[in-house]
Amino acid sequence: MINQMERAEEIYKDTIYTARLEGERIGKAEERIAIARNALHMGMTITEVSKLTGVPEDEIRKLAH
Repeated sequence: MINQMERAEEIYKDTIYTARLEGERIGKAEERIAIARNALHMGMTITEVSKLTGVPEDEIRKLAH
């Protein structure tokens, strides 16, 4: 029974850790999109914005419209 409880706790901790990492990844992606949107509004070209943010040019084109 202890082994089952320890295993359940381990699974729980792994799940929380994975969720935290995914949340951080999503937050960083959203931040890059916000920066890209602002850079476009400042007059930067799609290529410049892509180089600045790492967001692919096709995604930036979607933001531009």
